Amino acid sequence: MKQAKAHKLMIDSLKKDDEIVTNGGFLGKVVKIKDQYVTIEIAAGTQIHIQKQSVITLLTKGTIKSI
Repeated sequence: MKQAKAHKLMIDSLKKDDEIVTNGGFLGKVVKIKDQYVTIEIAAGTQIHIQKQSVITLLTKGTIKSI
């Protein structure tokens, strides 16, 4: 229960330029946030759309340097 609350709080606090890891193993930078979906840039010029619930970790700024 405590982990579910922490995950929901992290998802609700996502904002543009945050660096994240998805449950599929993608690392990326948040480009756009909508109600249920997030668009992330996983490489220069390559963006994908994912469900918010698939974000598992919020990384510290500067972790991903190649994007």
